[in-house]
Formats: sequence, structure tokens, C-alpha cells
Amino acid sequence: MIALAAAKLYVVVVVFRNLSDIKDLVKEWLEEAFLRLEIREQFYVMQSTFQCCGTTGPNSYNVALPPSCCPSVVQTCEASSAFEGCNKVVADFFETYGEVIGIIVAVIVAIEVLAVVLSFSFCSTVGSNRRRTV
Repeated sequence: MIALAAAKLYVVVVVFRNLSDIKDLVKEWLEEAFLRLEIREQFYVMQSTFQCCGTTGPNSYNVALPPSCCPSVVQTCEASSAFEGCNKVVADFFETYGEVIGIIVAVIVAIEVLAVVLSFSFCSTVGSNRRRTV
């Protein structure tokens, strides 16, 4: 149990210390994914989910913009109505929720450590009570 808590604490430290590196890796992955035509449909799904367009905005596309680049109420997707670039949107997502996830894991680790300490205390108390009654 203590080893598991230590491993989780290590993950929290790594996440907090390397959050900017993680964002850079995500940006690299997005740029590579955008250029790979065989996964373009999945990229469109991601654009719809995050409400973003291309890697840096509508100027990422040299052709007509896909419908996933604009709000669903727009009939024809044009650069003026398109979302901002996915690099910024996804990086902001990781910046915001990466810290939240790290904090949640840190709280869970603290609760686990407290549970271990209380368990040892309880076992010690029960053991000493048994010795007194025997």
C-alpha cells in the first residue's frame, strides 16, 4: 500500500514538473496527426470535441475548411467563423485539467497515507488490549 502511494506521489511530481513538456509533446503529436491523411477523420472528430480548427487555426488548411472547424449552426464553414487552432485549445485543456488531475491524485495519496497511519495505530491499540486481557 505504501509503495502504491509512493508511486502515485511520484506521478504527481512528474506531472507538475513536466506539464509544459507534456503540452509540447501534445502539440508535436497534433501537428504529426494533422499531416497524416489516413487519420484525418479522427482529427476532425477531435476538432469537433475541442471546438478547434487545424493546428494553428483555419490557415492550417490550404483547401476548404471541414465542417468540424465551425459551429454546427454555420451553413458554410469559412475562416471568419472558424474556431481557433487546436494546438492552443488542447494545450490550454492540459494546462487547466492537468493541474486538477495532479491535485486530485495528491489528495488521494494523502488520504491513503492517513489510512495507513490510522490502520497501524488501530492495530497497535488492538494488539496492546489483547495482551492486557490475556
